Amino acid sequence: MKKTIIILALLNLYLFSDTLQRDDSAQTVYDSKTSLIWQDSKDAQELRLTHQEALDYCTNLTLGDINTWRLPSLVELTSIVTPNKYNPSIDNIFQNTSRSGFYWTGDIVKGRSAAYYVRFDFGRDGSINMTSKNYVRCVK
Repeated sequence: MKKTIIILALLNLYLFSDTLQRDDSAQTVYDSKTSLIWQDSKDAQELRLTHQEALDYCTNLTLGDINTWRLPSLVELTSIVTPNKYNPSIDNIFQNTSRSGFYWTGDIVKGRSAAYYVRFDFGRDGSINMTSKNYVRCVK
């Protein structure tokens, strides 16, 4: 019985513990559940770029010792949306997030000059023309 309680407590801790860790000096957030490192510099809240500019920006970004950034996939970017949390719908550990506006993903809509985005006001996603200027949150 004691072993069962300990196992359940450890399982609960693993499943529901905070998996996000902030590195203020590097301006990044590490997600131990996905092993992804997220950009969280002021640029993530202020820069608005076309899709191509966003791709180039991530390719050329250096934060901390990391210089291998890219635009996240739709699945990756939605992984940091916090369910039932609104305005913003992202964990408070992210200090630089626009409360409105679209964040680019690297996923392109087949047959259209559009790419997918995620909004962090209500955690919704969709697609928009790649010449639109939207926010960028790079990932590694």
